[in-house]
This record gives sequence, C-alpha cells and structure tokens, in this order.
Amino acid sequence: MLQYVIMHSFKITRLFLAAIIITYFCGCLWYLIVFTYRDEGLADEHGNSSNPTFYYAFGMDKMNVQKRIIVSWYYSMTTLTTVGYGDFYPISNTEIFMAVCFMLCGVVFFSYIMSSVIEIINNQQKKMSLEDKTQGLRNWLVLLSRFTNKKPLKRSLYNRVSQHFDYFWMYDRLAAIHQHADTLNELPKSMKRKLMTNYLFDDIFKNFKFFFKTSQ
Repeated sequence: MLQYVIMHSFKITRLFLAAIIITYFCGCLWYLIVFTYRDEGLADEHGNSSNPTFYYAFGMDKMNVQKRIIVSWYYSMTTLTTVGYGDFYPISNTEIFMAVCFMLCGVVFFSYIMSSVIEIINNQQKKMSLEDKTQGLRNWLVLLSRFTNKKPLKRSLYNRVSQHFDYFWMYDRLAAIHQHADTLNELPKSMKRKLMTNYLFDDIFKNFKFFFKTSQ
C-alpha cells in the first residue's frame, strides 16, 4: 500500500511542478508583452502618458528585475487560475487581448490538472479498497484453519485462491453492470445487445461464438 501512496504522491507532485513551470513561463511572456508595449498609451502635449499601460500603472519601471518577474508571475497565476484578485489588471488593448488568451488557456490547463488529480485520487481509493479486500480474504483463509484443527492451508492452494480473487476483483465486469443497472435497462434492447456482444463481453463472444450462435 505504501508504494501506491508514494507513486500517486509523485504523480501529484509532478503535476504541481508542471503548473508552476507553465505559470512561470506565462509570467515571463506577460512581462515581455507589457515591456514591449509599455508606450502604447496616449501621450499629451507634455509627453506624459494619459492612459498608462500595465508597465507604468503599477510602477514596474521603478522595480528591479526580480520584482518585475515576481509581479508578472503572480499576475499570470491569478489570471490562468481565473482567480483575478483585481490588484493587477490589463489596461491597453493589447494587454486585454493577451489576458483573455491567458484565461482561456488557463481554463483548459487547470481543468486538465484538476481532472488528473481527481483520477489519481480515485485510483488510490480503488487500490485501497482492493487492499482491504485482500486483507479480508487473508483473514478469512486464516479463519478456515479453525475448522481443520489449525492445520495450515497449503501454500499452493492459498496462492491460487488469492490469485483468483485478485483477478475477479480487478476484472469483474458484472459488478460494473450491477452498479449501473438502471442506466443499462433504459437502453433499447438492440443497443444493449450491441454493448454486451461488441464491447463489454467481446472477448467471450469471439472465443465461444459457436455456443452463442453468432458470426462475430
């Protein structure tokens, strides 16, 4: 069980690091954009910008390089995650357009991240459930020895029983049908038959096609 926890923790950590790297890259890209188009604002007769861009509005011209990168990274993180605290926001048309692109990409990327994390957690729960069943099987086999004057079960038979249930719990297709029987019963008979013969039990029907009188 410990190896499953370590493996899934590693997968989640890898996704977390990927999110950090991508948001940092987007932050650098955002800084490049605001620096390139920093003079996009309109200037009055004195040469002062009456519509300052992100670069000047939030004082990035007075920051050192490290602070600029941190601010850009922070903005990209809040934008990609669609949190948007409002302390930093795009001003010029170019910045608004790029911010919209960031948000659209962020929705797709972080949806993938969240779905991957949920899938990892579900797989971990399935593994834990399988471990619980395996432990219960072991306890049951030990309990059987009470009826044989505590004579231990042969190792070969013990292994065969364990392998049988391990395979059964992992590939029990009937259990999947039983859990969603109402959904399956709502399908038309023809569609249900195709689902059974052409997909779910395809291997059985192919191997024993003469018994089921089917040419598939």
